[in-house]
Amino acid sequence: MIGSIGKNFNFIGMKNIVLSLLAVSISFYSSGQNNKFDSVYIAQSFGLGTHVGFDLSISKSINKKFRLGLGYSYFIRKASSTPNDYETGLVSKVLSLGLLKPYDILNSYHVIFGRVFPFTETVALNFEGALGLTRVKQPEDWVFQDNIIGLADNYTYTEKSYNLISFRLKPTFEIQPLDRFYFTVAPQVLYSSEQVVFSGNIGLQYRLH
Repeated sequence: MIGSIGKNFNFIGMKNIVLSLLAVSISFYSSGQNNKFDSVYIAQSFGLGTHVGFDLSISKSINKKFRLGLGYSYFIRKASSTPNDYETGLVSKVLSLGLLKPYDILNSYHVIFGRVFPFTETVALNFEGALGLTRVKQPEDWVFQDNIIGLADNYTYTEKSYNLISFRLKPTFEIQPLDRFYFTVAPQVLYSSEQVVFSGNIGLQYRLH
C-alpha cells in the first residue's frame, strides 16, 4: 500500500516542497534566534555497494544530542533487468565513450532525524534515520534486434519512472581531525517496497558554526 501511494504521489510537487523546506531551513538556521539549536552541518559522502552513489545533506543539532535536517541521495547501477546477451553497439560505444548503457537510477529526497552519541571530544556516532520519496528510473520491455553488423545495440528498451516512499538508515561515525571539519564513515540502507540499496560510505562534513 505504501509503495502504491508513493507511485501516485506527484514527484515534482514533492521535490518543490523539499527544496522550499531546504531554503526555509537554511534561513532559519542562519538566524540563530532559537537558543535550543546549536551548530549547522553540511555533509557529503560517496558510497559503493549494490549501487554507486552519493549523498548531500544539511542538518541542525538540537541540544547537542539530536540532528534534524534535509538530504538528497543519488544511486546508480547496471540495470538489473539487462539480458545476459545484451551488447552495446559500436555507435553507442564511440559516441558515449561506453557510458551510454541501461542503468537503474534512484533520486531520493528525505527528511533526516539523528541521535548523537559522543565517544570522545573528537569522535561521535550519529545514528541517523530518514523518511523520504525516491524517484526510480529503469529500463523495461527489452526487444531483441538481429544486428549482425554490430553498429547498434542488440536490444531496444523503454524506460519507466515511478515514485516510492522510502526509509533510510545511516549510522555515521564522525571523526573530527580539525576544527569544523569531520571525516565520516557509515554503512547505509535505503529501503522501499520495490528497491533496496546497501552501501558503505565515506565522506566529509563541515560545521558552519
